[in-house]
Amino acid sequence: MAYPTAYPAFAQAEFFAVQWLAPNVLGVAFNRAPVNAFHVAMWTEMHRIFAHIKLDGDVRAVVLYGHGKCFTAGLDRTCTTDPVSDTVLQDILARDDPARVSFGLRELIDRFQQAITSIEVCERPVIGVAHSHAIGLAIDILSAVDIRYASTDARFAIREAAIGIAADIGTLQRFPKIVGNDSLTRELVYTARFFDADEALRIGFVNRVLPTRDEAFRAAVATAEAIAAHSPVAVCGAKQALVFSRDHSVPEGLQFMQYLNAALLQTDDFGTAAMAAMAFDLVVLDVMMPGMDGPQTLLKLRERIDLGRIPVTFMTAKVQPGEIEHLRKLGARDVIVKPFDPMQLAGQIRSIWLTGRY
Repeated sequence: MAYPTAYPAFAQAEFFAVQWLAPNVLGVAFNRAPVNAFHVAMWTEMHRIFAHIKLDGDVRAVVLYGHGKCFTAGLDRTCTTDPVSDTVLQDILARDDPARVSFGLRELIDRFQQAITSIEVCERPVIGVAHSHAIGLAIDILSAVDIRYASTDARFAIREAAIGIAADIGTLQRFPKIVGNDSLTRELVYTARFFDADEALRIGFVNRVLPTRDEAFRAAVATAEAIAAHSPVAVCGAKQALVFSRDHSVPEGLQFMQYLNAALLQTDDFGTAAMAAMAFDLVVLDVMMPGMDGPQTLLKLRERIDLGRIPVTFMTAKVQPGEIEHLRKLGARDVIVKPFDPMQLAGQIRSIWLTGRY
Protein backbone atom coordinates (compact mmCIF):
# COMPACT_ATOMS: atom_id res chain seq x y z
CA MET A 1 0.00 0.00 0.00
CA ALA A 2 1.24 3.47 -0.88
CA TYR A 3 1.22 6.10 1.86
CA PRO A 4 -0.34 8.46 2.67
CA THR A 5 -3.70 6.88 1.96
CA ALA A 6 -7.29 7.68 2.90
CA TYR A 7 -8.81 6.85 6.27
CA PRO A 8 -12.37 5.96 5.20
CA ALA A 9 -14.10 6.80 8.49
CA PHE A 10 -13.20 10.50 8.13
CA ALA A 11 -12.44 10.82 4.43
CA GLN A 12 -15.03 13.60 4.27
CA ALA A 13 -13.99 15.45 7.44
CA GLU A 14 -14.75 19.15 7.14
CA PHE A 15 -11.96 20.72 9.18
CA PHE A 16 -9.37 17.94 9.36
CA ALA A 17 -7.32 15.86 6.94
CA VAL A 18 -7.25 12.33 8.35
CA GLN A 19 -5.14 9.71 6.57
CA TRP A 20 -2.84 6.75 7.07
CA LEU A 21 0.79 7.91 7.06
CA ALA A 22 2.34 4.45 7.52
CA PRO A 23 1.14 1.01 8.65
CA ASN A 24 -0.92 1.52 11.83
CA VAL A 25 0.08 5.21 11.96
CA LEU A 26 -2.73 7.73 11.51
CA GLY A 27 -2.23 11.38 10.64
CA VAL A 28 -4.72 13.96 11.92
CA ALA A 29 -4.12 17.44 10.48
CA PHE A 30 -5.89 20.70 11.28
CA ASN A 31 -7.21 21.87 7.93
CA ARG A 32 -9.08 25.15 8.30
CA ALA A 33 -7.48 27.99 6.35
CA PRO A 34 -5.91 30.37 6.89
CA VAL A 35 -4.58 29.68 10.41
CA ASN A 36 -6.48 26.61 11.66
CA ALA A 37 -8.43 28.66 14.20
CA PHE A 38 -10.96 26.59 16.14
CA HIS A 39 -14.69 27.16 16.46
CA VAL A 40 -17.43 24.94 17.91
CA ALA A 41 -17.89 22.79 14.80
CA MET A 42 -14.15 22.20 14.49
CA TRP A 43 -13.49 21.08 18.05
CA THR A 44 -16.67 18.99 17.95
CA GLU A 45 -15.34 17.21 14.87
CA MET A 46 -11.98 16.68 16.58
CA HIS A 47 -13.77 15.06 19.52
CA ARG A 48 -15.51 12.64 17.15
CA ILE A 49 -12.23 11.77 15.44
CA PHE A 50 -10.37 10.89 18.63
CA ALA A 51 -13.36 9.05 20.09
CA HIS A 52 -13.33 6.92 16.94
CA ILE A 53 -9.56 6.36 17.13
CA LYS A 54 -9.97 4.97 20.64
CA LEU A 55 -12.16 2.19 19.22
CA ASP A 56 -10.09 1.44 16.11
CA GLY A 57 -7.71 -1.44 16.79
CA ASP A 58 -5.79 -0.78 13.56
CA VAL A 59 -4.52 2.57 14.87
CA ARG A 60 -1.41 2.19 17.04
CA ALA A 61 -0.02 5.75 16.95
CA VAL A 62 -1.22 9.19 15.83
CA VAL A 63 0.62 12.21 14.43
CA LEU A 64 -1.26 15.47 15.09
CA TYR A 65 -0.15 18.47 13.02
CA GLY A 66 -1.37 21.50 11.11
CA HIS A 67 -1.75 22.15 7.40
CA GLY A 68 -0.94 25.56 6.02
CA LYS A 69 0.57 28.60 7.68
CA CYS A 70 0.74 27.38 11.28
CA PHE A 71 -0.11 24.65 13.77
CA THR A 72 -3.11 26.61 15.07
CA ALA A 73 -3.67 30.22 16.01
CA GLY A 74 -6.02 29.04 18.75
CA LEU A 75 -9.65 29.93 19.23
CA ASP A 76 -11.51 31.77 16.48
CA ARG A 77 -12.97 34.60 18.56
CA THR A 78 -15.05 35.99 15.71
CA CYS A 79 -16.91 32.76 14.82
CA THR A 80 -18.46 34.78 12.00
CA THR A 81 -17.89 32.02 9.47
CA ASP A 82 -19.37 29.32 11.70
CA PRO A 83 -23.16 29.41 11.97
CA VAL A 84 -23.05 26.56 14.49
CA SER A 85 -20.94 28.64 16.87
CA ASP A 86 -23.14 31.67 16.35
CA THR A 87 -26.30 29.66 17.03
CA VAL A 88 -24.91 27.95 20.14
CA LEU A 89 -23.68 31.19 21.68
CA GLN A 90 -26.79 33.15 20.73
CA ASP A 91 -29.03 30.52 22.29
CA ILE A 92 -27.05 30.62 25.53
CA LEU A 93 -26.80 34.41 25.72
CA ALA A 94 -30.51 34.79 24.93
CA ARG A 95 -31.52 33.02 28.15
CA ASP A 96 -33.55 35.19 30.47
CA ASP A 97 -31.38 35.30 33.59
CA PRO A 98 -27.67 35.32 34.44
CA ALA A 99 -27.83 31.93 36.21
CA ARG A 100 -29.13 30.20 33.10
CA VAL A 101 -26.56 31.97 30.92
CA SER A 102 -23.80 30.92 33.32
CA PHE A 103 -25.01 27.32 33.34
CA GLY A 104 -25.14 27.24 29.54
CA LEU A 105 -21.63 28.67 29.20
CA ARG A 106 -20.30 26.17 31.75
CA GLU A 107 -21.89 23.33 29.78
CA LEU A 108 -20.27 24.63 26.56
CA ILE A 109 -16.86 24.87 28.25
CA ASP A 110 -17.28 21.33 29.57
CA ARG A 111 -17.89 20.04 26.04
CA PHE A 112 -14.83 21.94 24.85
CA GLN A 113 -12.71 20.46 27.65
CA GLN A 114 -13.89 16.96 26.77
CA ALA A 115 -12.89 17.52 23.14
CA ILE A 116 -9.31 18.32 24.17
CA THR A 117 -9.23 15.53 26.75
CA SER A 118 -10.29 13.06 24.04
CA ILE A 119 -6.70 13.29 22.75
CA GLU A 120 -5.35 12.22 26.12
CA VAL A 121 -7.84 9.40 26.69
CA CYS A 122 -7.83 7.92 23.18
CA GLU A 123 -5.32 5.32 24.53
CA ARG A 124 -3.06 5.64 21.45
CA PRO A 125 0.20 7.60 21.72
CA VAL A 126 -0.25 10.97 20.01
CA ILE A 127 2.74 12.95 18.70
CA GLY A 128 2.12 16.67 18.22
CA VAL A 129 4.14 18.55 15.60
CA ALA A 130 4.11 22.34 16.01
CA HIS A 131 5.25 24.83 13.40
CA SER A 132 4.99 28.61 13.18
CA HIS A 133 2.32 29.94 15.57
CA ALA A 134 1.01 27.65 18.29
CA ILE A 135 -1.07 29.99 20.43
CA GLY A 136 -3.64 29.72 23.21
CA LEU A 137 -5.70 26.64 22.42
CA ALA A 138 -2.60 25.16 20.76
CA ILE A 139 -1.01 24.85 24.22
CA ASP A 140 -4.13 23.10 25.52
CA ILE A 141 -3.89 20.62 22.64
CA LEU A 142 -0.14 20.11 22.85
CA SER A 143 -0.39 19.60 26.61
CA ALA A 144 -2.80 16.72 25.97
CA VAL A 145 -0.57 14.83 23.51
CA ASP A 146 2.12 12.35 24.54
CA ILE A 147 5.17 13.59 22.63
CA ARG A 148 5.86 17.06 21.23
CA TYR A 149 8.13 17.98 18.30
CA ALA A 150 8.58 21.45 16.81
CA SER A 151 10.25 23.18 13.90
CA THR A 152 12.67 26.01 14.61
CA ASP A 153 10.11 28.63 13.51
CA ALA A 154 7.56 27.56 16.13
CA ARG A 155 6.35 30.26 18.53
CA PHE A 156 4.24 29.39 21.54
CA ALA A 157 2.11 31.48 23.88
CA ILE A 158 -0.48 30.98 26.60
CA ARG A 159 -2.40 34.02 25.37
CA GLU A 160 -5.66 33.85 27.29
CA ALA A 161 -4.77 36.60 29.79
CA ALA A 162 -4.21 38.97 26.86
CA ILE A 163 -7.84 38.56 25.76
CA GLY A 164 -9.39 38.77 29.20
CA ILE A 165 -10.00 35.14 30.13
CA ALA A 166 -8.20 32.36 32.02
CA ALA A 167 -6.98 29.31 30.14
CA ASP A 168 -9.85 26.94 30.83
CA ILE A 169 -9.38 23.96 28.49
CA GLY A 170 -6.50 22.15 30.18
CA THR A 171 -3.31 24.22 29.97
CA LEU A 172 -3.33 25.27 33.62
CA GLN A 173 -3.76 21.66 34.70
CA ARG A 174 -1.36 19.87 32.31
CA PHE A 175 1.35 22.37 31.32
CA PRO A 176 2.85 22.80 34.84
CA LYS A 177 3.26 19.03 35.18
CA ILE A 178 5.00 18.84 31.81
CA VAL A 179 7.59 21.56 32.43
CA GLY A 180 7.90 20.99 36.18
CA ASN A 181 8.50 24.68 36.92
CA ASP A 182 5.72 26.48 38.78
CA SER A 183 7.38 29.90 38.69
CA LEU A 184 7.97 29.78 34.93
CA THR A 185 4.42 28.55 34.33
CA ARG A 186 3.04 31.52 36.23
CA GLU A 187 5.25 33.92 34.28
CA LEU A 188 4.07 32.54 30.94
CA VAL A 189 0.42 32.53 32.03
CA TYR A 190 0.36 35.99 33.65
CA THR A 191 2.40 37.81 30.98
CA ALA A 192 0.99 35.90 27.97
CA ARG A 193 4.42 36.36 26.36
CA PHE A 194 5.68 34.31 23.43
CA PHE A 195 8.42 31.72 23.77
CA ASP A 196 10.29 30.16 20.86
CA ALA A 197 11.18 26.57 20.00
CA ASP A 198 14.56 26.74 21.72
CA GLU A 199 12.99 27.87 24.98
CA ALA A 200 10.27 25.24 24.62
CA LEU A 201 13.00 22.62 24.29
CA ARG A 202 14.96 24.03 27.22
CA ILE A 203 12.00 23.98 29.60
CA GLY A 204 10.94 20.50 28.49
CA PHE A 205 7.70 21.40 26.72
CA VAL A 206 8.98 19.84 23.48
CA ASN A 207 11.60 17.12 23.29
CA ARG A 208 12.86 17.66 19.73
CA VAL A 209 13.34 20.73 17.53
CA LEU A 210 13.97 20.19 13.82
CA PRO A 211 15.07 22.80 11.24
CA THR A 212 11.88 22.73 9.16
CA ARG A 213 8.23 21.73 9.45
CA ASP A 214 8.74 18.87 6.98
CA GLU A 215 11.69 17.50 8.95
CA ALA A 216 9.75 17.70 12.20
CA PHE A 217 6.83 15.92 10.55
CA ARG A 218 9.04 13.15 9.14
CA ALA A 219 10.71 12.67 12.51
CA ALA A 220 7.29 12.35 14.16
CA VAL A 221 6.16 9.75 11.62
CA ALA A 222 9.38 7.77 12.18
CA THR A 223 8.77 7.81 15.94
CA ALA A 224 5.16 6.77 15.42
CA GLU A 225 6.30 3.84 13.26
CA ALA A 226 8.70 2.75 16.01
CA ILE A 227 5.83 2.87 18.52
CA ALA A 228 3.49 0.99 16.17
CA ALA A 229 6.01 -1.85 15.89
CA HIS A 230 5.47 -2.77 19.54
CA SER A 231 2.59 -4.59 21.18
CA PRO A 232 -0.45 -2.27 21.05
CA VAL A 233 -1.71 -3.79 24.29
CA ALA A 234 1.54 -2.93 26.07
CA VAL A 235 1.81 0.58 24.60
CA CYS A 236 -1.82 1.48 25.30
CA GLY A 237 -1.47 0.08 28.81
CA ALA A 238 1.66 2.15 29.38
CA LYS A 239 -0.15 5.32 28.26
CA GLN A 240 -3.03 4.61 30.63
CA ALA A 241 -0.57 4.04 33.48
CA LEU A 242 1.36 7.25 32.77
CA VAL A 243 -1.80 9.37 32.67
CA PHE A 244 -3.14 7.73 35.85
CA SER A 245 0.16 8.08 37.72
CA ARG A 246 0.48 11.76 36.81
CA ASP A 247 -2.66 12.51 38.79
CA HIS A 248 -2.25 10.01 41.66
CA SER A 249 0.24 9.07 44.34
CA VAL A 250 3.03 6.54 43.79
CA PRO A 251 1.27 3.84 45.88
CA GLU A 252 -1.94 4.39 43.89
CA GLY A 253 0.00 4.19 40.64
CA LEU A 254 1.68 0.96 41.69
CA GLN A 255 -1.66 -0.56 42.61
CA PHE A 256 -3.02 0.47 39.21
CA MET A 257 -0.09 -1.38 37.60
CA GLN A 258 -0.89 -4.53 39.58
CA TYR A 259 -4.33 -4.71 38.02
CA LEU A 260 -3.12 -3.63 34.58
CA ASN A 261 -0.27 -6.12 34.26
CA ALA A 262 -2.34 -8.91 35.79
CA ALA A 263 -4.34 -8.61 32.57
CA LEU A 264 -1.47 -7.82 30.17
CA LEU A 265 0.64 -10.80 31.24
CA GLN A 266 -2.12 -13.10 30.00
CA THR A 267 -2.19 -11.74 26.44
CA ASP A 268 -0.59 -13.35 23.39
CA ASP A 269 1.26 -10.06 22.80
CA PHE A 270 3.29 -10.60 25.96
CA GLY A 271 4.40 -14.08 24.96
CA THR A 272 5.23 -13.03 21.41
CA ALA A 273 7.22 -9.99 22.50
CA ALA A 274 9.05 -11.93 25.19
CA MET A 275 10.07 -14.61 22.72
CA ALA A 276 11.10 -12.05 20.10
CA ALA A 277 13.28 -10.27 22.64
CA MET A 278 15.26 -13.41 23.40
CA ALA A 279 18.56 -13.66 21.52
CA PHE A 280 18.67 -17.35 20.59
CA ASP A 281 21.90 -18.79 19.19
CA LEU A 282 20.64 -22.36 18.92
CA VAL A 283 17.41 -24.24 19.65
CA VAL A 284 17.68 -27.80 21.02
CA LEU A 285 14.44 -29.78 21.27
CA ASP A 286 13.74 -33.27 22.47
CA VAL A 287 11.37 -35.07 20.10
CA MET A 288 9.40 -36.66 22.94
CA MET A 289 8.23 -34.12 25.51
CA PRO A 290 5.16 -34.02 27.79
CA GLY A 291 2.19 -31.96 26.63
CA MET A 292 3.72 -30.72 23.36
CA ASP A 293 6.34 -32.70 21.45
CA GLY A 294 9.44 -31.24 19.80
CA PRO A 295 8.03 -30.79 16.26
CA GLN A 296 4.90 -29.08 17.64
CA THR A 297 7.06 -26.80 19.79
CA LEU A 298 9.09 -25.87 16.72
CA LEU A 299 5.93 -24.89 14.85
CA LYS A 300 4.82 -22.69 17.76
CA LEU A 301 8.24 -21.05 17.96
CA ARG A 302 8.10 -20.21 14.26
CA GLU A 303 4.74 -18.48 14.77
CA ARG A 304 6.34 -16.16 17.31
CA ILE A 305 9.90 -15.54 16.13
CA ASP A 306 11.97 -15.72 12.95
CA LEU A 307 14.14 -18.84 13.10
CA GLY A 308 15.55 -18.34 9.62
CA ARG A 309 19.13 -17.81 10.84
CA ILE A 310 18.89 -19.84 14.06
CA PRO A 311 19.91 -23.52 13.85
CA VAL A 312 17.49 -26.08 15.28
CA THR A 313 18.57 -29.48 16.58
CA PHE A 314 16.46 -32.42 17.72
CA MET A 315 17.40 -35.04 20.26
CA THR A 316 15.79 -38.47 19.81
CA ALA A 317 16.19 -42.20 20.33
CA LYS A 318 14.28 -42.83 17.10
CA VAL A 319 17.14 -43.34 14.69
CA GLN A 320 15.39 -44.92 11.73
CA PRO A 321 16.40 -43.16 8.46
CA GLY A 322 12.80 -42.12 7.83
CA GLU A 323 12.57 -40.48 11.26
CA ILE A 324 15.82 -38.56 10.77
CA GLU A 325 14.76 -37.40 7.30
CA HIS A 326 11.40 -36.23 8.67
CA LEU A 327 13.10 -34.10 11.31
CA ARG A 328 15.42 -32.57 8.72
CA LYS A 329 12.44 -31.67 6.53
CA LEU A 330 10.99 -29.84 9.53
CA GLY A 331 14.07 -27.64 9.49
CA ALA A 332 16.52 -29.41 11.79
CA ARG A 333 20.15 -28.71 11.00
CA ASP A 334 21.14 -31.94 12.72
CA VAL A 335 19.88 -34.68 15.03
CA ILE A 336 21.58 -35.82 18.24
CA VAL A 337 20.96 -39.49 18.83
CA LYS A 338 20.12 -40.78 22.31
CA PRO A 339 21.64 -42.14 24.37
CA PHE A 340 24.49 -39.68 24.08
CA ASP A 341 27.72 -39.20 25.98
CA PRO A 342 27.21 -36.26 28.38
CA MET A 343 30.93 -35.52 28.20
CA GLN A 344 30.70 -35.11 24.42
CA LEU A 345 27.35 -33.30 24.24
CA ALA A 346 28.71 -29.74 24.51
CA GLY A 347 31.16 -30.42 21.70
CA GLN A 348 28.41 -31.89 19.50
CA ILE A 349 26.17 -28.87 20.03
CA ARG A 350 29.02 -26.45 19.36
CA SER A 351 29.90 -28.29 16.14
CA ILE A 352 26.26 -28.10 14.97
CA TRP A 353 26.08 -24.40 15.83
CA LEU A 354 29.29 -23.63 13.91
CA THR A 355 28.21 -25.57 10.83
CA GLY A 356 26.92 -23.19 8.22
CA ARG A 357 27.89 -20.01 10.11
CA TYR A 358 30.67 -19.13 7.69
